[in-house]
Amino acid sequence: MLSPCASPVLAVILTLAAVKGEVAYGSTLLFAYALGQGTLILVAGTFTGVIESYLQSKSARVGAMIQKRPAA
Repeated sequence: MLSPCASPVLAVILTLAAVKGEVAYGSTLLFAYALGQGTLILVAGTFTGVIESYLQSKSARVGAMIQKRPAA
């Protein structure tokens, strides 16, 4: 899902961790990266449910019916 956009960032993080040679530094960078990626996925999952419930509500159905009526 996020791999094409996130892979270059991950490559830079892994390169920085390898060049620095410190496990704690690399672990901190990867933890921050994972936290950011996880947050994006959680937000997307949360709002998917909200949008789906809105689209199934009465007001959305009425709006769709109004848009389908032919103009007089």
